[in-house]
Amino acid sequence: MVPLHLLAFFILYLATANLLEREVVRLASDSAARQLDIANRELSQIAVAHTQDRVLKHFFEAVLDGHRQMHLKLLLPDGRAVGPDQSISQSEVDTIGEFVDGPLSQLTWISEESNQIWMRGFQKVISTPQCMRCHAAGETLAVASMRVDVTNVLEGVRGRSRQNIALLIVAWAAALGVSTAIVRRSVRRATRRIE
Repeated sequence: MVPLHLLAFFILYLATANLLEREVVRLASDSAARQLDIANRELSQIAVAHTQDRVLKHFFEAVLDGHRQMHLKLLLPDGRAVGPDQSISQSEVDTIGEFVDGPLSQLTWISEESNQIWMRGFQKVISTPQCMRCHAAGETLAVASMRVDVTNVLEGVRGRSRQNIALLIVAWAAALGVSTAIVRRSVRRATRRIE
């Protein structure tokens, strides 16, 4: 019985850890998608507000700088990046071509790079009717890119799930020990009566 129970708990541990991890990733993905959508709308509003007078240039840097915690930047069609972090990661390079040509307007994914786990996201910056003085309607002007470090969150989930399963195994072992002692005692009493 003990090996069978240990196997069951090991399978339970794997299933629980996997479930918790998927839920954390889904929550981070939903949060990243909302943040990216809000930032994209801010970029669009600032672009429209500051191009009413053609002498003024776009003030994207102010919005991008205000979203440093999510490493927001714009990836332009000419290959440049605008924002506090102007580098382009290999994960972004691998994903952006297919994303720009695809039907999705937003994409989030997990990326593991040099012992860190990032929640990454792309959102197309598409011209709206307010942009039509300078851009064609529906044109993809840029891709807003973000990344958030979720390494500590996922490691915390993994650690807590290990701890919870360990506590469950200890409780199970205690319950099994107590039940075994009760069964032995009752069997001995029944045996004595029969004798």
